[in-house]
Amino acid sequence: MLFILSGQWRGRMREHRLLLGGILGMAALAVLATARGLQSVPGDVAPDVWTGFLLWTAIPLAFWLWWAVMFSCLPRERGKQLFHAAVLLLALSNLAHIVLEILANHGAAGIKDFLVSINPWFRFECIDHGWWPPVYFTDRIRGLFAEPPHMAVGLIPVLGVALALSGAKRLWLLAVACWGLIMWQGKIASGLFAFAVTCVAAALPCYLAVLRRHRIPVLLLTAVLLAGGGWGLHAGWPGIQARFQPAFQEAESLVRFVKDSHAGKPATCPELQGGLEVSSLAIRYTCARLDMEAGLSRPLGMGCMMQGWYWQPLEQCRLERGSELTGFVEGARSSKLHKYPPMNQYTTLLAETGLPGLALFLGLCAMLLWRSVAFAARHRDWYVYGMACTFLGALAALSAITLKNATAFTFFAGYLYAISGERHEAASVTGDAQVPRQVRG
Repeated sequence: MLFILSGQWRGRMREHRLLLGGILGMAALAVLATARGLQSVPGDVAPDVWTGFLLWTAIPLAFWLWWAVMFSCLPRERGKQLFHAAVLLLALSNLAHIVLEILANHGAAGIKDFLVSINPWFRFECIDHGWWPPVYFTDRIRGLFAEPPHMAVGLIPVLGVALALSGAKRLWLLAVACWGLIMWQGKIASGLFAFAVTCVAAALPCYLAVLRRHRIPVLLLTAVLLAGGGWGLHAGWPGIQARFQPAFQEAESLVRFVKDSHAGKPATCPELQGGLEVSSLAIRYTCARLDMEAGLSRPLGMGCMMQGWYWQPLEQCRLERGSELTGFVEGARSSKLHKYPPMNQYTTLLAETGLPGLALFLGLCAMLLWRSVAFAARHRDWYVYGMACTFLGALAALSAITLKNATAFTFFAGYLYAISGERHEAASVTGDAQVPRQVRG
């Protein structure tokens, strides 16, 4: 608020017109899609829909722009200090809860009772078919967040700072490893996926440097590893197919039923035989397919908070063996907006704003990645490159979770945008100590 009142941003907005245009474009598309979507639903839901648009679309986009402009206006070192202080607070507060969760998962009953007793302090999220999330996740970790996948996205800035600082002190790689260990201990697939993508991207410059020095051996080793991975996938594919084929078939039967219902064709509720019970991946795949069909059913999607209206035909089915999907449908029956828990940021965007909204979001993220990697390459700046690798990992994690906790993502994206701008000097920490740092006035 003080930054807004100071007026420092007024003369700087022209520098950020690309980011401003992208964010305003996303907001305008969301407004247009929502307004069009409200024409085909009962009028009494409009206040709830616009409230959801404000909370989950407009405010996160405004925060993204605000963080980017604010950090761009601050001196580089001052901005870095503020960002690091916020990330340190985020890390320490969650670390205390994570340690208690690990102890509780290993049999400390008193600590488990304590965590259950303080659960209402942090989590009051409620959907219509009952309280969610549960008061305690057995054998999993979620920190101060509602669910384990939310923690993976929420702690992305911690991974970014640890990786960025490892360019100056290799000891910070221990913090990077600990982040991945927490994701593994918490059985958080989205966090592990983000960690793997981040590490591969961070290792790419080292790989290219070694490749330039020892081209033939490195190429041979790469070919052997790729061939081994391909052979392993080929050998294991029949087992994977046998396990997940029933789930895919049941998911497609649900999609066909919903499509036929909207098309006015005769449709019968599919009888589920337990295929969706094999893994949570089956539920995520089913939700993603339904969201994709919802987004493609209209040029601008269903509108914010309204993709559940496309799923509505499922509410007439019992779905006795639908695993988590059964609970989703039960909740949607009693929900004014027929809400379903979003499972994938990209398919949710597609369902709400259609292909234009999804393309604009991906374009914004691609612009930010290109800008930061190009800046890091010009100045041989490991700090910015480490942050860019982590942002890529965050985008990977969004394939398994949505921006339900958008604060950390927009905070991180805004800071990365600011430090990769040409107004800022090259980072004080570089990946190669022998390269002289370019000081800019």
